[in-house]
Order: sequence, then C-alpha cells, then structure tokens
Amino acid sequence: MKLKDLLLLDLTDQAAAKNLLALDIKSLCLDSRKVAPGSLFFALKGSEQDGTQFCESALKAGASIILVHDGYEAPNAEIEKIVIRSKNPRYDLSQMAARFYELQPLHIAAVTGTNGKTSTAWFCYQIWEKLGLPSAFLGTLGFYSKALVIPGKLTTPDAITLHDVLRQAKEAGVDHMAIEASSHGLDQYRLHGARVSYAAYTNLTPDHLDYHRDMDDYFAAKQRLFTDFRETLKMSLINQDDARAASLVQLCEEQAVQVQTYGGHGADLQIMKLTPDQMGLLVDFRFKGETKSVLLPCFGDFQAYNLMAAIGICMASAYSLDEVLAVVPQIEAVPGRMEPIQSHNGARIIVDYAHAGDALVEILKEAKSFTTGKLYVVFGSGGDRDPNRRIEMGKAAERYADIAIVTDDNPRSEDPAMIRRMILDYCPKGIEIGDRRSAIEYGIKQLHLGDTLIIAGKGHEQGQLIKGEILPFDDKIVAKDIVSSLHETLEAIGVRK
Repeated sequence: MKLKDLLLLDLTDQAAAKNLLALDIKSLCLDSRKVAPGSLFFALKGSEQDGTQFCESALKAGASIILVHDGYEAPNAEIEKIVIRSKNPRYDLSQMAARFYELQPLHIAAVTGTNGKTSTAWFCYQIWEKLGLPSAFLGTLGFYSKALVIPGKLTTPDAITLHDVLRQAKEAGVDHMAIEASSHGLDQYRLHGARVSYAAYTNLTPDHLDYHRDMDDYFAAKQRLFTDFRETLKMSLINQDDARAASLVQLCEEQAVQVQTYGGHGADLQIMKLTPDQMGLLVDFRFKGETKSVLLPCFGDFQAYNLMAAIGICMASAYSLDEVLAVVPQIEAVPGRMEPIQSHNGARIIVDYAHAGDALVEILKEAKSFTTGKLYVVFGSGGDRDPNRRIEMGKAAERYADIAIVTDDNPRSEDPAMIRRMILDYCPKGIEIGDRRSAIEYGIKQLHLGDTLIIAGKGHEQGQLIKGEILPFDDKIVAKDIVSSLHETLEAIGVRK
C-alpha cells in the first residue's frame, strides 16, 4: 500500500517528507527488531523507552519511513530523509493501521469501565455464539473465537496488533466481536480506527491512579469511547447507577448518539429482582413496560448488571429481546470470574480475578450470602501499581472475610514483603504467608462443611510476575492439585471424601 493512501497527516511544513508519499509500505512496526525492507517504523515514546533511540537500527534493517513526534531531531541526514513528524503519533498509528489492514467485523462492541468489562464483553460474545453467529472476544482473557485461532497472548494489544486481529477475524467470517476498552488503551489511542458500533460503560471506581492524574483524568479516558467513536456508534449502554452516568448520558445525547440505560429504578433495562439459584442467578427485569425473567448461569448479583449491558448490545445488533433471552441460559461462565473450582470437606473453593478493593468487596459480599460456615480469602496486591489498591483490599478482607490469608500476587519489581506489610496494616487479622502455593494450601486445609474459600487476584492468569520474570502459576491448577493430593492422602488411610 502506498504511503499516500495511509497517511492522514498534513505535510505542508514537511517538504522533504512529501517525497516519500509514493513509497510502497509492506509492513507496520512498533518494534525495531521486526523491521524489514519496506517497513514503516513508528518510533513512539513510552513510559520506559523512547522509540526514537532505535531509529538507527530501523534504518539499517531497511525501514522505508520512520514516523516520530514533533520536535525530534534526527542524528544524521540518512535518518532525516525518511522521517515524518506527527503532533500525535499514537493517533496517527491507529488510523494508519486501520487503513493498512482495512477489513473489520461488521458489528464491534467495546466495553469500558473499572469493573465488569470482561464479563460484559464475554456475555456479548457468548450470546452471539449461541445465536449461531461467528463471533469473537478480545480482552483480559485473551482472544476467543470458534472461527479461528490466533496464537499468542493478546490481552492488551497495540494498535497494529489489534487491527491485524480485526482483519483476520473478518477474513475468517467473524462479523460480531466484543472488545474490552481499557482506560490505558483509550488514552493511548490503541482502539482508535476500529469501527465501533456499540459502546458500554459499566462503572468508575478508584483504580489505575498510578497512571491517571486523578479520577477526572481517569473518567476522561473512558469518555473517549463515546466521543472519539461517535461517527460509527449506533448505541451506547450506560449503567445509570454509576455516579458519573448522568454526565455521560448527556454527552451522548449532545452528540446524537442513541442511549439505553441499565441498572435500578428508572433504567431502560431495569433490574427488578435477583434470586440466587443452584444453577446461577435468576434475573427479573423490565424493558419497555414488560417484565422478563432469565436464568444467568453465573454467580454474583453484580453479573446482572453486566448481563443487562450485553442484552442491550445484542438487541442493538438486530436481535429481538426474546431471541437473546432464549440463549442466555446457555452462556458459559467467564473464566476466572467467581469460578467454582473444587470442593473439599463439603466446602466451596472459588477463583476470582478481583484485584482491587471494590471488586474484592463485591465477591466477598456475594460469597458471604451463600456461605453457612466461615469465609476464607487468599489474596495479595500487585507491585508497580497504585498502592491504594493494597489499602482498599486490606480493608475489604478485614471487614468481610472471617479469615484472611495475605500472600504475593505479581510483586513485579517491588519487595513482596513490603506489599504484604502494607496490606496487613489495614487487615490486622490477616495471616501472612508469602509463598502463594503455601497460602492456598493453608486455606484449603482449614476448610470444613459450609465454608467457602475465595482465591482472589489472578483468576484466569497463568503466571506470577517477579523481578522481570513470569513464573508459571495458575490458581485453578494449584488448588485442584492440592485438593487432589489431600484426597489421595485421606484415601490412603481409609478416609473417604
């Protein structure tokens, strides 16, 4: 593809760059190590590295063009010849990637919010699949689709990878795709260029304040899903029970974007009654004056909100409410979200991804509602992340759990003992066991009939991040192995479980 067909930039002030417009671009690269002859290399500034440091190596590898930020001074004439300067390189990257890969699914839903992104997007994907539509999911869990397999972990794809995935999905026949839209991704323009038809906003609670200046800055990033994509948006689903919902509804209406609200009293999709069931959650709700009931095969009252958003999106994609509700009971549970793993001594063991204070509160309150014995929780908090998480998670465990076991959870470059100590300052009843496997084993060994053990923080993850290394670790596998080992020991001495 010719550069002139990719570029949106005004080159009026870049006379030399105009000579590059006829060049044929064969690939787009963010990593100079992947540059090949004919590549367009995007030398972006990151939090840890400045891509312009690799312009020389990109040139040697055969880059035809290097896109840099305004103000960049090339170290030599050879690099200067192939440089294009941009006021907003990340935005231009996403737009050029969209043009380069071109093909996209017809129906793209994007979900943003502090909590509920994964479940809402997963429910959309599952409903579409159960309706017989080739569909896909992209988010924290990775990439899921029955139509194609894309190797590698795609939890937080850059703009080039995202648009390549959209192209591959479309070529495989996928026309319905649900994507998580994180605040980081929106702030860094990773999703831009995607033709998003449906947007959902779940909620906003304190998180990622190590990245965003404050809550207003955090919310501003979320708002981009409803402002920057307005030209393609057909419907916005907004949780009206969130404190910032009213301003977001007003913003959408000002831009002539159709809005449906979901939540409690007065919402378009109004939750009326929630009844826990052995098979999941029975949800009674009203829509356009009519009351409906549906069984959601997942646990947690909070999932009713995520379901309402997904139902709204799927209806907006040209399916009736009755058609959508007919397949909801067939939904498969979200991996690592209130996921029952095993039982031991008549007690439940559940793995959940909750890694922030408000999320931990929700799952502990939910577990408390069906626990007749003691409620145990094993948890930690990530290193190199907002330290307020540790405080809030400590408070949550102190208040809602009967026994809290504080352990390590992706300490990254920080001292794990310091992270645990900070949590324990706000959870004085906590039992400190640094090794995560030992902590899980201790929790399981305490269980009796009617108890529940929540293993929180990792959910679907399969690694422990320590000092730059990813060590294999899966809470689900570890818990199952421990229970299996305990049962084998008991059987060996003649005790049946």
